[in-house]
Amino acid sequence: GVWTDQTFYPGWVIGVDLKYSRYLVKYEDGEELILTSDRLRRRFCPGDKVDARWKGQEYYRATIDGPSTATGHYPIIFDDGEFEPSQPHNHMKPSIVQSATTRGPLPPPGALPPRFPPTESSISRRN
Repeated sequence: GVWTDQTFYPGWVIGVDLKYSRYLVKYEDGEELILTSDRLRRRFCPGDKVDARWKGQEYYRATIDGPSTATGHYPIIFDDGEFEPSQPHNHMKPSIVQSATTRGPLPPPGALPPRFPPTESSISRRN
């Protein structure tokens, strides 16, 4: 996800707020930040649960069935058994089933104090 310094750092989605389309991201150095979907760079792995658009329309639950292509397309299997050999990454989002957190729901927008930029030591750990 994109950190407060506008730099992308790798991390994992550990919570989802579907009402406000926000994601709680945990970065490799342990820092956490709530991001909107436009601040995420999605990469999926085989076996990941996603919500994917069926023929570019409605979202349905699916599973990543293999590695991505050079163009960012993934083979997926929808839960009803339908196979899509080349689903664009921007037609998928992390599934609430995989991303649910035991912390409870995310706080409403604006309820959290602003996050401070990472320290020099946490920046160096991200590179």
